[in-house]
Amino acid sequence: MRGGVKIEEVNPDQDWESDSEAGSAASDSSDDADEGSPFDPNAESLADRFFALKDIVAPATRQAIADSASTTVSWIRWSAGLAGQAAWIVTTSALLVGLPAMLSIEGEGGLVMQEKEFMGQQAAPAAAFGAPAPGQPQATGVVPPGF
Repeated sequence: MRGGVKIEEVNPDQDWESDSEAGSAASDSSDDADEGSPFDPNAESLADRFFALKDIVAPATRQAIADSASTTVSWIRWSAGLAGQAAWIVTTSALLVGLPAMLSIEGEGGLVMQEKEFMGQQAAPAAAFGAPAPGQPQATGVVPPGF
């Protein structure tokens, strides 16, 4: 019989293996002791179950997903780099322009305070003797002759 189909009877109680598991089981001699034991889902980790899902998705679809993820990651890295460069430009500009401006404003405020103190010191002795402070109007009233 040429090109015939081979039919093989499968026992429903037998554990099923995917093609990747069958190849790895044939190469591992340490798994020979486990072949007689039934499948225990509690012994399987979440990572094992997650990685077993790759057999469900077709290789072309997996490649398309991997390409999309790679493109997304590269765009995110590019955007983060651009944001970092923009933050660097804004920060250095603020330091180069803003810091000297703040220092000059603070110095100007110090000069104004010093000027106010100086004016207050000049007004204090004059007020002690009854003379009006500079900038205040002179008191009008009855002034005896000779004063």
